[in-house]
Amino acid sequence: MRVLVTGCAGFIGSHLCEKLLEDGHEVVGVDALTEYYDPGLKFKNLERCLDSSGFVSTLPASGSSAASLQALNRAGSKKRS
Repeated sequence: MRVLVTGCAGFIGSHLCEKLLEDGHEVVGVDALTEYYDPGLKFKNLERCLDSSGFVSTLPASGSSAASLQALNRAGSKKRS
């Protein structure tokens, strides 16, 4: 299954992504990477996900659902290739 996770670089989102990847799902991660929390910490949260071939990210997010849907479609195209 292909899953879209918003807020993927946060504590909860990154752990959700890791679990989904462990379970064999494809994950499209979206995060705005605002400076409210240290962006370096957010990238550290995503280290394992970024190493996975099942993870596609749209970092930083544009804030539009169209960009998220395009990333989801690209992930599907990658799977079918």
